[in-house]
Amino acid sequence: MPLASLLSVATDVLSESAGNAVGCLLNVTFGNATELIVGIVSLRKRQVKLIQTTMLGSILSSLLFVGPPFRATSYQPDTRVDIHYCGNANY
Repeated sequence: MPLASLLSVATDVLSESAGNAVGCLLNVTFGNATELIVGIVSLRKRQVKLIQTTMLGSILSSLLFVGPPFRATSYQPDTRVDIHYCGNANY
């Protein structure tokens, strides 16, 4: 857990000086670095159960915390997309 918070603080500090786009790229890139490090160390020690539970936890947390908000914000039943509209308001 301390490694995750250390990487989070480091990417926040770098994103403040690098800009918003680069900061988002850094957060996405290093967001799963702790899981990767735990996986590599566990693989070297042949701890397959730890790798499996880490992957399962990652998948479940993504489904729980990313899936429902994404579906809730993208669901708009009354919105229809006009495929012929190309940015020109004058049809």
